[in-house]
Amino acid sequence: MPKRLPTDLLERAKAALDQHPDGLTLADLEALLQGAISRRSLQRRLDEWLLQRAIRAEGERRGRRSSSRPSGPQVIVPTGQLAIAAKLPAVQEGIQLSIAGQEIQALVRRPIADRAPIGFYRAFLEDYVPNQTPYLSETLTLICMSWGARRKNGCRPARTHATSWIAC
Repeated sequence: MPKRLPTDLLERAKAALDQHPDGLTLADLEALLQGAISRRSLQRRLDEWLLQRAIRAEGERRGRRSSSRPSGPQVIVPTGQLAIAAKLPAVQEGIQLSIAGQEIQALVRRPIADRAPIGFYRAFLEDYVPNQTPYLSETLTLICMSWGARRKNGCRPARTHATSWIAC
């Protein structure tokens, strides 16, 4: 017939754990319970109590230490006045930004709650077919093509000289 365990085993274990805020190892807890439970049964009970969140454990294997869990919900109330930084430090202090760059930086650094929500054009997304439908308008496409076009005096934009003979 199996050995009957005491009904107040959890309370006795919690009382022992409460006296040791740093926690107890399995051997220490077994000694404090004074033979009320075998080592293997105590291991199983500790695992059950962990799953039930009746106790907590830190570490693994032989270094594992069990300790009691606070009885109520643990709430830490901040004291003093809460302060929110009014201005974030500059991201890149050493780089001079143009006026337009400073405006963009100010827009990007605004809190998300202060930014205007931006949506998207559902019709564009539904009608867009990659490699078939143009992504840019005709005007923007022509402007971009003029930037990449060969110059009249035969000069090419940077890093394009090698592309003519590598592609061969």
